Amino acid sequence: FVRPYGDGVRAAGALVRSRDSESFYGVHFDTRNDQVVLYVSPWHDLPDWIVLQRKKVELDEGRWYSVRVEAIGRKLRVTLEGAVQVELEEDRYGAGLAGLYTSQGQASFRNVRTAGSPAVLERPWRDAVPIRRPRIVVSGESAGGYAAFPDVCRTSSGDLLCVFYSGFG
Repeated sequence: FVRPYGDGVRAAGALVRSRDSESFYGVHFDTRNDQVVLYVSPWHDLPDWIVLQRKKVELDEGRWYSVRVEAIGRKLRVTLEGAVQVELEEDRYGAGLAGLYTSQGQASFRNVRTAGSPAVLERPWRDAVPIRRPRIVVSGESAGGYAAFPDVCRTSSGDLLCVFYSGFG
């Protein structure tokens, strides 16, 4: 259930076979662009995701959908309201964890179930992106008498760069 709030893609999604925070398969239900996207997360030096399959499907905001995401052996299959939307064989990632997410919007999930045989991961799941402590460059009166909303961007290394404008007082 994706709420009609926000300016972005307003998507809900599921992750399967997650080995760490950067190694997984994802299914992206994009209500803004009416598409289902099956993708794989890249390795550390590649773009955000690699699209494996994409299908145009009308997705209405404010509606509950029945979705099934299967990862059995090499096969990945996504069904929406009982109809197969995307399906392929892929073996980049074997066993891993499952999860849910929202992207550029608000979404709710209900009646979520997982099934299958427990698998042993090659190593414990971990957040692969190290947490970096924020660094204050200037603060207090030396920053000036004017403060505004910050600009934030993500660098190619994944860091967030935040700039607060000040000093026009």
